[in-house]
Amino acid sequence: MSLQKSDRQLLAQIVELAEKTVSESRNSLIGLEQTVEDILCVLLTGGHLLLIGLPGVGKTVIVKTLSSLWGMSFNRVQFTPDLMPGDITGTEIIEAGTATSKSLKFRPGPIFANLVLADEINRAPPKTQSSLLEAMEEHQVTYAGVSHKLPDPFLVMATQNPLELEGTYPLPEAQLDRFSISVQLAYPNREDELKIARLETSNSLKKIKFNRLEKAIPEFRSLVEKIPFPESLLQDLVDSVRSTRPGGTKNGVAEKYAVYGAGPRALRHIVALSKARAAIDGDINVNSEHVLKVYTKALQHRIQLNYAARSEGLSVSDFLKETLQLS
Repeated sequence: MSLQKSDRQLLAQIVELAEKTVSESRNSLIGLEQTVEDILCVLLTGGHLLLIGLPGVGKTVIVKTLSSLWGMSFNRVQFTPDLMPGDITGTEIIEAGTATSKSLKFRPGPIFANLVLADEINRAPPKTQSSLLEAMEEHQVTYAGVSHKLPDPFLVMATQNPLELEGTYPLPEAQLDRFSISVQLAYPNREDELKIARLETSNSLKKIKFNRLEKAIPEFRSLVEKIPFPESLLQDLVDSVRSTRPGGTKNGVAEKYAVYGAGPRALRHIVALSKARAAIDGDINVNSEHVLKVYTKALQHRIQLNYAARSEGLSVSDFLKETLQLS
């Protein structure tokens, strides 16, 4: 790829943004550097992120910290079994007019923000979960036949408790497919947990600030889209994604272990995320290392394994390694 001077400047700004984001977030996000980079990749591609983990591992803190760091508007929605779609997207209210007339006015819901935290999204029933579909895909909300544009950039970061916990509802496959990547958050190691304890008990947590990015993000995304994806690597990636589906290839792994695999939308997300990963690393071409950094995270929430896989102790991550065909 031959970069113009302006493109090189933008690439340098993306690298600087990534370095500063990771560096500054260490003040409050201990041991989560890779997750922070993953979220930045999603921001640079216009996608959405699913954070999965037990309560108390830092899912909500991540979103709050980055919204403060990037200087973007932020809203939080706590998903509960009695939450209604209008509580998220907005609704019409009666606006007082003259003595003889009144009119309806649309009141935007909490989804109208740059960063939206959908906290414990699988605590709400499927009807409420599905109210996010149009917003995540089209970046707009339609109410009473009128479309209302969402802010740009717009990023949904949803947290999800493991399905084994009581009172959770599995997300519909159609909604899971809207998330660019999913990140599994485990408990921190002993060293990181000791740092967390010292940070909180000493009250040393500082508010993180960063220049506003709304105007710069569209330029960053345009540059990311221009980064070349080699044809040979693209063909290997297509074969890898197809091999996650029963009947997609003849390798037999998916036929034996998968109920369903990843679709074409997943492939588009991997391509876009790989380009963003290259930009963060300061590279002007995508290579296999960039793909490998996003491959499993982009697919693990899109794969459903069968009883045979569970009985043999085969995880989704292991399954994806078996189907990977990058040379």
